[in-house]
Amino acid sequence: MVTSARELHERAIVIDGMGGSAQAFQLQKAGGVTAINVTVAWNQERMEDVLAQVVSYLNLVELFPNDVLIVENISDIREAKRAGKVGIILGTQGLTSIGKGLNWIPILQRIGVRISGLVYNETGVIGSSCAEKSDTGLTYFGRQVVYELNRRGIVIDLSHTGDRTSLDAVELSRHPVVISHSNIRRLVDHPRNAPDDLIKAVAAGGGVIGLTQYGPLLDSGNGSLPTIKDWLEHIRYAVDLVGIDNVGLGMDGFDGMYSWRWWMDYMTQYRELVPARYLEPEFANINTHNIQGYSSNADLRDLTEGLLGLGYSSDDIAKILGLNLLRVFHKVWT
Repeated sequence: MVTSARELHERAIVIDGMGGSAQAFQLQKAGGVTAINVTVAWNQERMEDVLAQVVSYLNLVELFPNDVLIVENISDIREAKRAGKVGIILGTQGLTSIGKGLNWIPILQRIGVRISGLVYNETGVIGSSCAEKSDTGLTYFGRQVVYELNRRGIVIDLSHTGDRTSLDAVELSRHPVVISHSNIRRLVDHPRNAPDDLIKAVAAGGGVIGLTQYGPLLDSGNGSLPTIKDWLEHIRYAVDLVGIDNVGLGMDGFDGMYSWRWWMDYMTQYRELVPARYLEPEFANINTHNIQGYSSNADLRDLTEGLLGLGYSSDDIAKILGLNLLRVFHKVWT
């Protein structure tokens, strides 16, 4: 019988549905992360850039074989837990790099990509992004991409994707899909957050929404930076809306891998997706990406403690921490 948040966290398979990077794998290990979805493609237009990212993770495994491994199947995640390693799940946030070439998708699968976002923050040949004022849904090519991702056993991720395009993908996909790192639009009206009807549609198909600690998606505009309490509020809302079996985590954490200059460049390019005050000089010396008191996944046990405080059972918390995503991976990858 689990008697504490620490004990529960240590026993759990913990999956970060969207961590962005695992180069700082020591922080993942410190937080008890079993597996993390890393990004090898955002909006890159050249496949060689994607391949370079994949090679960087292959090199990481070669250099630190006792600490990390590449996840290609469910057994690899279980092995990561058994061996105390961090499992690296290669993923994309958008498929700009494939152009109009469906033949790239089986190649992505062969080199280890297991999760794929349809679009990033720019609309392309697949469909509309969440940043667009008008969402026209999946294109013809986008429908073929969904078919091919299903056929190749790659999980479809709808974070950053427009509402109509996302609903089209849910309807078309014969496998469960995920929203790997978004929050609840009903609580914070942000285009990156998911509306209730989309969350319900994803859940009805057996999918999972990964709630994120990414500050701008929790920012209610009340004058203070979000805290873990805000994150827990979004988790509880999602559980109440669609049930415990369809909720997970996607921290979208930088974990110290990106400079303030990089973050400022990001906020400038995507200024409509970042609250205006995050661009003010007073924020220049703090990491406004993360919520207060959560510097990296090394602090993830605090979330488990918070979930216990909300009254969730050990079994339910284990589902949120990783078992729900593990179920989706098993369904799609096998």
